[in-house]
Amino acid sequence: MAFRVSRPLTYSNRFGKQQSASGGLFQLHQITFADKAIQGDPIRALVELITNCDDAYNKRPPELDHEACPIEISVCAGETSPFLSISDRAVGMDAPRMDQALGSYTSATSTGADRGYFGRGLKDGILALGDGEVESVSNGSVHRAWLGIRDGQPYYEAHHPTGTPGSDGAAHAPSGTTVRIHVNRPDVAPPTFRNLERQIPFHFMLRGILSNPARRIYLNETSPDGEVLRRKRLQYRFPSGRLVLDNSLLLGRFEIPYRVIVYQADRELSTPRQSGPYAEAGLLITDGNAILDNTLGMFDADPDAGALFGRLECPHLNKLMRDNEPIVQATRHGLMWDHEVARELRLTLDERLEPLVKNIAREAVSLRSARDAAAAAERMARGVETINEIARVGAGSGGPVFERIAFADAGVDAPRVRYDARTSAIEVNVGHHAVAPYLASAARRGVPSAQGQALLAELVLDAVCATIAERAGGSVDAARLRDTHAERVHAALVEARHRVDDLG
Repeated sequence: MAFRVSRPLTYSNRFGKQQSASGGLFQLHQITFADKAIQGDPIRALVELITNCDDAYNKRPPELDHEACPIEISVCAGETSPFLSISDRAVGMDAPRMDQALGSYTSATSTGADRGYFGRGLKDGILALGDGEVESVSNGSVHRAWLGIRDGQPYYEAHHPTGTPGSDGAAHAPSGTTVRIHVNRPDVAPPTFRNLERQIPFHFMLRGILSNPARRIYLNETSPDGEVLRRKRLQYRFPSGRLVLDNSLLLGRFEIPYRVIVYQADRELSTPRQSGPYAEAGLLITDGNAILDNTLGMFDADPDAGALFGRLECPHLNKLMRDNEPIVQATRHGLMWDHEVARELRLTLDERLEPLVKNIAREAVSLRSARDAAAAAERMARGVETINEIARVGAGSGGPVFERIAFADAGVDAPRVRYDARTSAIEVNVGHHAVAPYLASAARRGVPSAQGQALLAELVLDAVCATIAERAGGSVDAARLRDTHAERVHAALVEARHRVDDLG
């Protein structure tokens, strides 16, 4: 024996309050709000569905903790019937639970240990992409439902078995739920295996699930008739890095406990300003169960903060949401930073991150200086090698003529450059008024500027050609030698990025 349900979705005043509208008014605009939450993005829908599966596993009895917890995602991008589906083997839903979870916008549909504060994710995910079916096995009985748009409003139909378990032919079927969404909204691009494979593992809201060894998430590409064409396990691994901050504190005047944990990665990560919800840098804001946001606060766009990641744990956020406080955006993708508690969290986050970012900036300057010095030393060595090759050809010299290129302050009256026969060095006079503006201070920093490097090449070229001509006893024309070898000297002493030909 079975019974059927067929009706428009129902709403509660609590749900209306979450959206700053009454429950009655909201029904007329639910599709619009579902669109705002999901934004036509299958990834956003999957965030809701994957977290629902994870919540369902969290509800299993403790004695089942040792059992596998797979989450199967399937995608078919066929032209005629593209769809997404997701399934778990958790507790399943009976008739009252399904009517509440799928057939109404009422109170929160999850417990305090779960993410489903709004009772909206599953419904929004279906309505924003098209329509869909849900099949759930609970206590050996199969419950099926359909959700879609009929006569311009969300509509719910369900088929529920009654009587003894197994009366619907599911006596031995494992508990669990499968959601299949037909992506048939004309304004929604069908998802592809490649996009889901690339994006799901990096979405910040899924990192706790995808890095949990107790969960196994698989992505399948299927044909329209159900054949599996490709299959891949999806995982997330946090970047390697060192712990730079671990503080447990009370939040200002609210005296709300929270904890900030920050790591500095071994490499530069993408920032929230660069990559949005897929950024690896940032602190995951969590209420202890769900990940609500990912941010670097005032440093979201600061490249020096791009190596920082971690989390800010504030369990009190869970209570605020269950008390209907507008602390989370209606789209569920981030905190409402103008809420007084969120604002205080943002301020304290900025205070904790600022010294870390400044330290990274100092390290970056030091590292750049070291790299510049090493590059300058390499250029100088390459320059000395080049001018000795020129000497071997121009003056027939067997051994090295020039040992090094050096800088000295010989005063404004001394030549700009000279060859010191005692030390076999080309000495550039940084005290000369025509040299000082370009090389006086730059010499200590490896001559980083284009003007300084070009002037250095010209001065070295002058000294080298004059020295070779003198050693050749007048048989070599210094001017012609200079024209012949100018390009080689510039190539050795001027970085490629400063030469016009290399810049295009």
